[in-house]
Amino acid sequence: SLLNEIQRTSVSPWSGPPLLVHPPGIRRARRVSAMLSLLHSVALSAIDAIGGEIELLVARKAPHAKLHQNLEQAKKKGIPIRYVSKEVLSSLVGHDQHQGLVLRAAAYEYASFDALVAHKKAQIEPLLVLDCIQDPQNLGAILRSACFFGARSVIIPKDRAAAVTSAVIKVAAGATNHTQVIRVTNLARSLEQLKEMGLWMVGL
Repeated sequence: SLLNEIQRTSVSPWSGPPLLVHPPGIRRARRVSAMLSLLHSVALSAIDAIGGEIELLVARKAPHAKLHQNLEQAKKKGIPIRYVSKEVLSSLVGHDQHQGLVLRAAAYEYASFDALVAHKKAQIEPLLVLDCIQDPQNLGAILRSACFFGARSVIIPKDRAAAVTSAVIKVAAGATNHTQVIRVTNLARSLEQLKEMGLWMVGL
């Protein structure tokens, strides 16, 4: 049945290593699963941008002629390919705009704030602190820009803020592989700790 197929696809164990590259000495925290729906035109670049071990889910009745280049690249990179129904893909990503192609990525892991402040100031700056960014699209775009401008870390609050979801990872276009994200319970206290380390704060 459709329900059984969704359950097998969504909860099957992940045997590979963590997807994201961990900066030296920074321990990762809580995990969030990621399902990335892709258009054919960006699937190849997304596979390269995400990196790590992933799984490609393909709709059984999708026009595979259009998917040929993506499937060939996945095979060359040793990426497992699983064929499922279009309904399963739609259920996993929450919409039907996936064109029959979904990347299942290993879980995102937040970096640890305690591990961050254990480093010397010069090793962690510059970093970006965000508050009340609730739109995943905005968070992804900010992460992309932060990575481009050289931010080593981005700190976000756990409450009243968007988390790093598959939508964020997709919009970030690979930035979450290079700029670590840290979630903290008390943003004001975290800022005080950073100030005590000698970091300058600039509010925008």
